[in-house]
Amino acid sequence: SFRDIIGTTSSTTTNNSTSSQSQSPDRIKYVIRRFLRAICNHICPVVCIMDDIQWADRASLDILESWLIDIELIGGFMVVACYRPSTNASSNKDSKFGKLVSSLKK
Repeated sequence: SFRDIIGTTSSTTTNNSTSSQSQSPDRIKYVIRRFLRAICNHICPVVCIMDDIQWADRASLDILESWLIDIELIGGFMVVACYRPSTNASSNKDSKFGKLVSSLKK
């Protein structure tokens, strides 16, 4: 079932909203990776195409990076990321996108 793939969330609420907000991005990354692992394999691969990725925000790039380094997705998942190399965002190594490209080249 879908609940087996993504897991369950705690039904208890906390008074500390900062704590729950800081866990949310990690939870989203976890759920997406679990879902992709469940549907991707070498017989039926999944291709994700992203356009104008040089304008992506940090959270989106973090999710993308987590997909690219997930060893369990290798062989069943491909990312095609399109960007404009002439923009400042892609050529600037200090930009969010530039940092991701640099880290993936290592």
